[in-house]
Amino acid sequence: PSLIQMTAAMANNGLALLDVENIGRHYVLTLLRWSENFEANKHTLDPKRYDERFIRMFRFYLAWGVGTASGSDGGLYHFLLTNDHALPHPLQRV
Repeated sequence: PSLIQMTAAMANNGLALLDVENIGRHYVLTLLRWSENFEANKHTLDPKRYDERFIRMFRFYLAWGVGTASGSDGGLYHFLLTNDHALPHPLQRV
């Protein structure tokens, strides 16, 4: 769903949007770190549960994510919502 569809659905369900951030640009860095950590630690995987096929598929998933996040005009949004409008909220991002 688009950002406008998401915010409309939130409002229609009594939720107030306190903050929204597009973290898509940051997600590339996250996926690259996940890939580095996976490669550094894959030797610790139980080969009975995580075979070579799993390893290839997971590498593909991470590479696909990097490519998608790098070359897409889409967004990956982080929302901070509340349904308790009387609750005090911080004035800065947490």
